[in-house]
Amino acid sequence: MDEQASDSLPLSSTDHTSSDGDMPLRINRTPTGVQAREVLPETDLDDTQLYFNRELSHLQFNIRVLEQALDDAHPLLNRLMFLLIFSSNMDEFLKFAWRV
Repeated sequence: MDEQASDSLPLSSTDHTSSDGDMPLRINRTPTGVQAREVLPETDLDDTQLYFNRELSHLQFNIRVLEQALDDAHPLLNRLMFLLIFSSNMDEFLKFAWRV
């Protein structure tokens, strides 16, 4: 059993430098073989473009629900259900906006 363990590659990843020495590489050992890829630079988590505006995202979702309610391809009861969901969501959103 020790011979099998030494023949197989362990599934792990390690950091190495590329042949020119300037960009680090991440070596991934997988069951199908060894793959190397460049390590991406660290992401600045304080960048505001990485995050969604919660309120705008909620309004966009409600617009999509309303579009489903207006789609004639859905049966009438399903369209009514979409309208009820839209109405309930907007009611909660307006309560939140009023408190804020």
